[in-house]
Amino acid sequence: MENLKRMILFAKVIETNSFSEAARRMNIGKSAVSMQITKLEEELGVRLLHRSTRKLVLTEAGEQYYYSCAKILEEAKLASEQIKNYKAEVSGKLKLTSPVGFGSRVITPIMSEFMARYPELEVDLLLSDENKNLAENELDLAIRIAELDDSSLIAKPLSKIPIILCASPEYIDKHGQPDSVTALNEHQWVLFSHTPTKIPYELNGEKYLIQPKGRIRVNNEQARLQLVLDGLGLSPMHIYDARESLQTGKLVRISEHIPIPSTPVTALYQSRKYVPKKISVFIDFLIDKLAEEDWI
Repeated sequence: MENLKRMILFAKVIETNSFSEAARRMNIGKSAVSMQITKLEEELGVRLLHRSTRKLVLTEAGEQYYYSCAKILEEAKLASEQIKNYKAEVSGKLKLTSPVGFGSRVITPIMSEFMARYPELEVDLLLSDENKNLAENELDLAIRIAELDDSSLIAKPLSKIPIILCASPEYIDKHGQPDSVTALNEHQWVLFSHTPTKIPYELNGEKYLIQPKGRIRVNNEQARLQLVLDGLGLSPMHIYDARESLQTGKLVRISEHIPIPSTPVTALYQSRKYVPKKISVFIDFLIDKLAEEDWI
């Protein structure tokens, strides 16, 4: 590595025809430049330069060596320019993961607009309700719909998604509408995979303990929606899952008088420094689109 630095320094000296100017451009002292060139000559076992007070003259060996060093310097400049262009351009492949419901109902409908905006970009979208490890799965970005534990990943808040407590009209006709928080404990629930057995809840300064019970538990949002539509119980659902059925009257909203906190939407990626443009533009795009949503 030291030899490579000396080669680049030697090329700078010849380009500028000056130890002083090369030192200025490389931000080092003039004496350090002279010393490094001397060390380079000692390593090579040949004289590269004839030095005088007025000018520098390449030896025959120095001339041949300079051409090689100049090529290395040019390649280094080209590599730097390519990286700068890579950072400025949106290209390559963006690999991201998202929960199935959010991915299919929110991300997928806006992807055609995003890809039309960035025609040099390819997208690999993995929909999964498992929290995929970014490094192990070679993922650039993960979208999470939940409160997050601390981790080494960079977390970028995107939005918040309302949660609506719903049931089918048939279920309400048969079992009645819960009219209080405590009444929820008397009803059947369609349980989700991570539904806790006890949920602390506070409303108007009063503290409650909701204890969901149900005969069926699922790990997929679409399956949960179908089971609620079929009248097997009530369930809290993200608005993007329930909205269409609420609009058509196939679901009834219970939570108007029993509000449920919204769920944060977060983008996770691996490094705060040198974030590829493909990641930053997708995050910005998704933030803008979520801000446009009229969830309720």
